[in-house]
Amino acid sequence: MLFLALAGFLFGQLFNGNFEWGATVAGGSGFLVAVLASFRFQAIHNHRYIVAGLCVLSVSGVVLNAANYYENYNVPGSYYAWFLIGPFIGALVFMASFVFFKMPPNKSSKSDGDGAAAS
Repeated sequence: MLFLALAGFLFGQLFNGNFEWGATVAGGSGFLVAVLASFRFQAIHNHRYIVAGLCVLSVSGVVLNAANYYENYNVPGSYYAWFLIGPFIGALVFMASFVFFKMPPNKSSKSDGDGAAAS
């Protein structure tokens, strides 16, 4: 996922010499999802919501990029790279569901077991 975010969306704009908002949003937020979804950043407050929101933002960028492609560049013999974009969206959905439902809760939000009686 990290490779496709960097090479497919961000570097592709530099290589082809064009700027597109959808590709920038998809690549930038996809990169942040790949980095922030690790256990190392789990202690960030509202970690689950940040990663899930970035996944939604990245999928929105893919939709904007595809809409721009089909509106402006859809010519015979040219195609949108769904064989690469499909697994990218699948990885975003997997990361969002894993972080939101399977990752253990934030350690800073757990009580230390003493309860309110300890003073």
